[in-house]
Amino acid sequence: YQDQIDIKKGVEKNFSVVYTVDKTMTKKFIEANNDKLVQKVKENSLKRENGQFVFVKGKNGITIDFDKSADNVLTYMETSFDGVDDSVELATIVEEPRGSEEDLKSVKDVLGTFTTNYSASSAPRANNVRNGASLINGTVLYPGEVFSVAKALNPMTAENGYQQAPSYENGTTVMTYGGGICQVSTTLYNAVIRAELEVVERSSHSMIVSYVKPSEDAAIAGDTKDFKFKNNQDTPVFIESSTDGGLITFNIYGKEVRDPSRTVEFESEVLSTTEPKNVFVANGSAPVGSIVKTSGSPHTGYVAQLVKVVKENGKEISREVFNSSRYRATNNEYAVGTKSESSEATAAMYTAISSGDYGTIQSAASKWAGATAPEEETKEEPADKKQETTETTTDDSKQPEETTEEKPAEKSTTEQTEADTEDPTDEEV
Repeated sequence: YQDQIDIKKGVEKNFSVVYTVDKTMTKKFIEANNDKLVQKVKENSLKRENGQFVFVKGKNGITIDFDKSADNVLTYMETSFDGVDDSVELATIVEEPRGSEEDLKSVKDVLGTFTTNYSASSAPRANNVRNGASLINGTVLYPGEVFSVAKALNPMTAENGYQQAPSYENGTTVMTYGGGICQVSTTLYNAVIRAELEVVERSSHSMIVSYVKPSEDAAIAGDTKDFKFKNNQDTPVFIESSTDGGLITFNIYGKEVRDPSRTVEFESEVLSTTEPKNVFVANGSAPVGSIVKTSGSPHTGYVAQLVKVVKENGKEISREVFNSSRYRATNNEYAVGTKSESSEATAAMYTAISSGDYGTIQSAASKWAGATAPEEETKEEPADKKQETTETTTDDSKQPEETTEEKPAEKSTTEQTEADTEDPTDEEV
């Protein structure tokens, strides 16, 4: 108290200043600046040049030991700080790159390979296949490491090299960035299973695709579907892709330790099918005579499985179900006009629709198109304007002419729904 009075009177006073350090706060400060301080490890790797593997030396990584570094700051402040700017050496941990040159030089055998054809794809879809394959090409996967195809290929944006192309969404075909990318994951899947790497996660498409047989596919979609696999070998594996001549190929290289007399095959088995139907819906806003297809191309539904067959010296020694898949059917859907001045015409159209037969509906539409009402008619339409019937048929020769051209819907956002990157089958819209 006396010191305070003296200071107010202008009396000079000398005080000893003691610096203290809060270790917890110091540690948090170092952690907050970690990205500016660390050096990420660059793994030893491989590259292919002129058909040969070349060893690529990595680089040590440096990480911070936060606890010891905070102690260094605390010790310095308590014993050495003299009030002027200075620096304190932090405690670091050196992380050496994985994969010795000897291990990587053992990667020379083709463990699994697979090819699919994308030559019929539109230019944007073909671009997406090539772009996706390039993002995976050259990957080295170390023992125990899990590879996520979705992580490697995302984001599906123009900035990441993708274009808008047809994709599956909720049973329809829409335009999205990255459309067709599932052909990349599917081709890789088939190479991986032939290399007998461990499949961690795999999903089938919602509808069948044409570039592989049922149950041979592996879809990726947003955050809901991914293809992940694990290197279950004792040595690294190398993933190579090529996209020449409308063919996409993945080769999985590693050190072959399997008996050469042992072979692995995969067989696609269809357990059941569901044929698409014709669905007719009354449209009270369209005139009698109008029959418009409102759906995309129909798809047959399948329940299928993939069977792994192992042989030794050509003799089968095991057969087991490797995966199971379910693909939904999508129908031909038509909107049939029922609007008319003639209540008789409208009633006739509802009767035709209830038959579920497109020949009957077409005949009624031709007969009653342009019909006018007698003067005494009230022109009232039946109350039920949303009657819907379905019919299963394969007789395409009797299908009514479509009065509008089917086109995929435009998707304005780059966010992917569950089926956004699932591919169309035989159509390239």
